[in-house]
Amino acid sequence: MHLLLIDDDLIFLRLIERQVLRIGHSIDTASSTREVRALLLARKPDLMLVDLGLPGVVGLSFVESLAMEAPGIPFAIITGQHDAGRAVEMMRHGALDYLVKDENLYDRLPAALARIEEHLIRHRQLEASETARLESEARRMLLMRELLDISELERLHFGRELHDGLGQQMAGLNVLAHLHANSLRQEKSARTAQADKISQGIAEALRQARTLAHGLAPLSIAKGGIISALGLLSQQIADSFPVRCHFTCSQDCPDVTGPDVVLHLYRIAQEASSNAFRHGQAREVSLSLAFEPPVHVLTIKDDGKGFSLASSGDGHGLGLRTMHHRAQVIGAALKITSAPGEGTVICCRLPAEPGPPCSPDMI
Repeated sequence: MHLLLIDDDLIFLRLIERQVLRIGHSIDTASSTREVRALLLARKPDLMLVDLGLPGVVGLSFVESLAMEAPGIPFAIITGQHDAGRAVEMMRHGALDYLVKDENLYDRLPAALARIEEHLIRHRQLEASETARLESEARRMLLMRELLDISELERLHFGRELHDGLGQQMAGLNVLAHLHANSLRQEKSARTAQADKISQGIAEALRQARTLAHGLAPLSIAKGGIISALGLLSQQIADSFPVRCHFTCSQDCPDVTGPDVVLHLYRIAQEASSNAFRHGQAREVSLSLAFEPPVHVLTIKDDGKGFSLASSGDGHGLGLRTMHHRAQVIGAALKITSAPGEGTVICCRLPAEPGPPCSPDMI
């Protein structure tokens, strides 16, 4: 451990320097604030031993100035004043120890330094562990984002293929079927009604294919805000499934913009609504958006059969995990409330301003 001892007593400096070197540590000494600044520029110590009695120095202000010039460097106080109040004050401001210059200091110093060094080692280990945890979390979030991006690209690709490939073929067949039905009608053929049914069936299949393609590749969704996106989604759900679906938004709710955020919120609402019909056998689904400063609150509620959160199977598990992942990626918090026979409520809370992610406690 490398120490910086700050004291204006030159004899005391030499005594402590010898003791520190004998213990096995290295040390620099300074008897003035000018020397302190020069040494801090030259080499960063592991610990500063600070005398609060330097000429022209006011104790706490000197400690605060050192903290500004040498941020993050731990320090201990070494002083001739045996003042319990000052000791408590210094410890509250980050001092690791308060050593009094008395006849026993020379003997007490090795144990004091060993205690401080052990504390610093533990602190560094905790910092390293926390850094590793944060790096791991960052890598996990990056991987999660990449997986969602890949999934979105696959959806986009499939949606475009469905729209431009199968959709165009069906559009062509729809025109031919319509022309054929008109031709039979002019001939007053008995097969006109059958041809009309074929034409209508192709037209309905084409409409459903286009709706599905738009849901897979909502290009216009990402360009607008979430309010219009959810309004469009509720209409698509009502058109595509035998379920009533409506969207409400509070008048004072500012829109949520940004392609990534809008798309992830849209996908959460889409997944929740789809699960409500496919797994929950819901008859009614409601989407709502409100602003409860400082968060936007997206709620998807259904009157389906619900499920047990403790054993979220039957197709729920992957969808729920994906919704949680999407919420985490945009810094939101997701809460799911459900029970057999009681329907399901999914609540997503998104900070209105960029900042730390929502915690589950905010739900």
